[in-house]
Amino acid sequence: MLLGTVGSVAAIAAGWTDWANTRGEARRTGLIHGTVNEVAFLLNVASLLARKRQRRRLGKVLSGTALGLAGLGGFLGGQLVYRHGLGVGKTLAHPQG
Repeated sequence: MLLGTVGSVAAIAAGWTDWANTRGEARRTGLIHGTVNEVAFLLNVASLLARKRQRRRLGKVLSGTALGLAGLGGFLGGQLVYRHGLGVGKTLAHPQG
């Protein structure tokens, strides 16, 4: 859990960099996607701290909530890729047939 939480810092930075180049509906979806994922990240950090303080039940609740939010964030990320074509080579987003 610690490794995944630490590794997500780079993903958050890359995501906000990608978001800066979006417009319209994709920008709004990206904002929600990023915010949801950052809240999940913060809940995981809080979970790690709770577990370190021997508050395992609280840690499990926090990480479970983070997992649910990460699922929502993943769905929104899918919308950004498959609906808006973000992060996809244009030949893949619009095949020539």
